[in-house]
Amino acid sequence: MNETLITRYRNNTHNTTLNRIVTQAWDRMQVRLNCCAVEDEGWEVYQQSSWYQYKLHNNYEISKIELVPESCCRRATYDWERIINQRICQTTQGGPPKTSQGSPNHFLNYDGCYNAAKKALSELIWFVFGFGFVLAALIIGGMVSAICLAKKIKKAQKEKVIGGRSPNRTPGRRIHEY
Repeated sequence: MNETLITRYRNNTHNTTLNRIVTQAWDRMQVRLNCCAVEDEGWEVYQQSSWYQYKLHNNYEISKIELVPESCCRRATYDWERIINQRICQTTQGGPPKTSQGSPNHFLNYDGCYNAAKKALSELIWFVFGFGFVLAALIIGGMVSAICLAKKIKKAQKEKVIGGRSPNRTPGRRIHEY
C-alpha cells in the first residue's frame, strides 16, 4: 500500500488512468475515514511520493510545499467539504506535523487508513452478521409456515374426500383427477 502511494499517487494523473483512479480512491478513503496514509502517524510516506518529489525538484518554495494532500486534513464535523485549516495542516509554516521532534498538528489526521478501514469494517461486520441472522430466521420461519400450511391443506382435502359429499360423486368415493 505504501508503494502505491509512493509511485502512483498524483503521479501524471492527466495521462495515466490507473494513477488517477488510485489517487481518487486514496483521497476518498482519507476523507471518509478521517485518516492519512497507510500506517498511524505515517503521513511522512508522502514525502517519498512522486507528487512531493515533483514539487521539490521544480523550484517550489520549500516552506510552501504541502507535506500531505488536502484529503489528510481534518474536516468540519457537519460539512465534509470544508477543511478546518488547510494551510497549517499541509505546510510547515504552522509548525511541523507530529513527529518525535515536532509538536502535534491539530488539523491533520494521524490515524492510518489501514487501521481506520479495519475499524470501520469491524463495526460494519456486526450489522451484516445481524442482518444475515434475521434474514435466515425469516427464511426458516417461512419454510416452517409453508410446511404447516401444506399439512393443513392436505388434511382438509382428506376430510373432504372421506366424509364430505360433492356433486357427481358418491359419498366416500374418491375420483382421481389427472
